[in-house]
Amino acid sequence: KVDRSFEITKIEMKAKVVIESEDLREKINRALELAAKYCFVGNSMKCPISHETEVVVE
Repeated sequence: KVDRSFEITKIEMKAKVVIESEDLREKINRALELAAKYCFVGNSMKCPISHETEVVVE
């Protein structure tokens, strides 16, 4: 708590991505990496941000 308000101390992002083919896994992982790197909101925050992604083939 900071001066009668709240402070975000960390962000944990979890995502599950469902793909149709194992062949897409590398592209999806690269897209997720770039999304995390260039995320406007994530880059604007001062707190630590962790990303946990599950890629499932169905």
